[in-house]
Amino acid sequence: MNWQPIETAPKDGTEILMAVRYPIDKNIKGVWATFFAYFDTAFEEYPNGIWAFDCNLPIITGTPTHWMPVPHYTQPTTES
Repeated sequence: MNWQPIETAPKDGTEILMAVRYPIDKNIKGVWATFFAYFDTAFEEYPNGIWAFDCNLPIITGTPTHWMPVPHYTQPTTES
């Protein structure tokens, strides 16, 4: 899986991994963070929808830039 531009991310409520840039100032690249997120159209304050954290909070600071599908995780098995 590779990171893809945020413009190509699904906006149907599918949970994704999202890279968000938090700039500090024009001379510093800032901080990057990765979150589970989804596009939400249920917030009254954002009638056109907004990216939200998986805990139902809108992402109102930072700039979402890239996304990828949530990787499938398989719990390791232990053999006795």
